[in-house]
Amino acid sequence: MTGLVIRQIRDDDIESVHDLAERFFQFAHQRSTYLTPEALRYLVSSPGVDASTDTLLVERNGHPVAAAVVTANPPYSETGAALVVDPTLDAPDMRPVMELITAGFSAALAPRIASPGAASDPWQHFMMPRSVPVAGSVLGDLGFEPLRQVYEMVIDLAATAHDEPVWPAGVRWRVPTTSDADLTDAANVFLEAFQDHHGDVFTAEQLASEMTRAEARLDVGVLAFDDAGPVGLLTAEVETEGGYVSGVAVVRRARGRGIGSALLRQSFVAMRDAEIAVCRLHVESENLTGAVRLYERAGMTRESVADLWLRRVPSSAPNAPGA
Repeated sequence: MTGLVIRQIRDDDIESVHDLAERFFQFAHQRSTYLTPEALRYLVSSPGVDASTDTLLVERNGHPVAAAVVTANPPYSETGAALVVDPTLDAPDMRPVMELITAGFSAALAPRIASPGAASDPWQHFMMPRSVPVAGSVLGDLGFEPLRQVYEMVIDLAATAHDEPVWPAGVRWRVPTTSDADLTDAANVFLEAFQDHHGDVFTAEQLASEMTRAEARLDVGVLAFDDAGPVGLLTAEVETEGGYVSGVAVVRRARGRGIGSALLRQSFVAMRDAEIAVCRLHVESENLTGAVRLYERAGMTRESVADLWLRRVPSSAPNAPGA
């Protein structure tokens, strides 16, 4: 494919990137993208993202055909890139596009994985819905393997009968706030709970930014405590297609008591009361904490499957794409 250029995403690209995301989602999921223009602006400027290296836009003759934002946190053992691509491209046309994106991804990681304390043999990954098989086949050609799967799960809150949450004895809950104390408690819960997660997740600064941005809905979030301190947290937001649970976390010492189920059901009640009709979330199929079973017991079903395509970071990354 000729006429390809890769560069960073600028503010005046947001509308055209949003149009690309909409086409990708309509093809892959038969619904609108959850990425509003405001959410895209946040994504490309959120903590930990260097716009000059981590935002990647591939254009063909001035029109976007792929966009990605690299997300990388210490120790960089497993790093991802949020990706949308023109789903109408055939394999011969998609390959040079993905070659540019993966080269830019590797270049963005190069200084990070060379830093002290970084993982010695890091991975990089893209999540790609199975409904876009051409992109998956090209990733395979570029050395990625579909090593894990991610379920998108959904519940119709308007049509589902909801059991009231049952909180374990000694556990109390409330809606989180953006106070320094609550943001600290939230970070402590998430960082401890997600030590089970494959690879890197986020920083306390990133979680605080997520909880205070405009799309966050603290009124449908839940923060739980027992006498020893915070034990659980659910964060959520409202997107174009309804509610979205961005995180559910229960600290190790409090697991097995039904707190995860109570967090989820409490949020569903709040969403229903706020007239949010549908809620979605993403979860890895082999989640180490048994989250898939938790969500299914709460009435959620699997709506779609995506593959996490992983490969080791190439030993010699190319130069970053030009601005």
